[in-house]
Amino acid sequence: HARIRNIDISQAAAMPGVVKVVTARDVRGTNRATITQDHPRASSNGDFKPILCDQKIFRFGDVVALVAAYTREEARAAAQAVMVELEELPVYPTALEALAPDAQPIHEETPNLFCVNRLAKGEDTAEIFKTAPHVVAGSFYSSREPHLVLEPETLQAYWDEEGRITVHCKSQNIHANKAQIAAGIGLPLDKVRIVENPTGGSFGYAMDPSGCALVAVAAMAVDRPVTLTMTNAEHQAFTGKRAPSYTNGRMACDEAGRILAIEYDMVLEHGAYPETAYKLMDKAIRFIGNPYQVPNIRGLIRAGLSNTAFAIMYRAFGSPQAYTCSEALMDMMAAQIGMDPFDFRYLNIARPVDLTVNGYPYYEYPMEAMMKLMRPDYLAARQRTDAFNK
Repeated sequence: HARIRNIDISQAAAMPGVVKVVTARDVRGTNRATITQDHPRASSNGDFKPILCDQKIFRFGDVVALVAAYTREEARAAAQAVMVELEELPVYPTALEALAPDAQPIHEETPNLFCVNRLAKGEDTAEIFKTAPHVVAGSFYSSREPHLVLEPETLQAYWDEEGRITVHCKSQNIHANKAQIAAGIGLPLDKVRIVENPTGGSFGYAMDPSGCALVAVAAMAVDRPVTLTMTNAEHQAFTGKRAPSYTNGRMACDEAGRILAIEYDMVLEHGAYPETAYKLMDKAIRFIGNPYQVPNIRGLIRAGLSNTAFAIMYRAFGSPQAYTCSEALMDMMAAQIGMDPFDFRYLNIARPVDLTVNGYPYYEYPMEAMMKLMRPDYLAARQRTDAFNK
């Protein structure tokens, strides 16, 4: 986290094979390319992620310059010669630190706490917890996770025969990516074309437009075809990750083991940029307590920034953050009551006419039948475990 005071490209520009050192000054458009925040409770639309950092560096992995050269070796050698003068700023490695009362805003456009969502179903849970026969509570953390794909970022860009800047990249969102980079690189939408390269795993980070914008800017700056292939380390630093979460939660049950209420307070850490936070919040708030019958619930989800890798879509989007809390509470409650954790879940599983934690009917109610199918396998696993532990 630092303010950019100066970028000296003179030594790099004079090195063998270098065509141009590209910085934010060479970007023709707004120099912003991001997935715009689209949440009614967000403090900003989130459209402030730089293609090439011009004023500040917000996290490890931000790009301040690109070297275009005739060979990869010449480009990498010259990149080492780019000198950046920085004024260091306070670093907040977690959202909890960034949300402290004395923390400075990471972005001028928004507070570090940039979105809040609430859930209320049923009666006041505070009163229920005062009299419930069984109560469990805990604090839970789900970790940041990289996608760990086998292929790193490999992208190409050039002007095609119709005068469009054409980008070849790994993407599962090519039409949206066009709209996300057009204004940033300074071209109308019909002058941007994206072609999907042969793609391995269809990972959520491949929805992010950052790499597309980088090669497009480079091709426009040198007016010739370019290719960019990151090392695995560069790829890991550059791309988005699964959002960590911090959750305080508690659960109340009656004497028979039926869930009476759940309360939770979750912070989603979205790193240096909001990206898909609005979708993640709406997913996570649907999952805590599902697929069980929870008649009363109060939930709070907050999205916060930090000086770390930005969060992006990831497999089972929203589920790990939610279930790290609620499924742990299920195990804790089963242990307190003295009930088998499978039986406790079976007792509380949602059945026809039961409503989701958002107060809506489920589209389908397969959970009871699924657990009946699972029970023989579960019992066999318990027998193996008990035998091993003797």
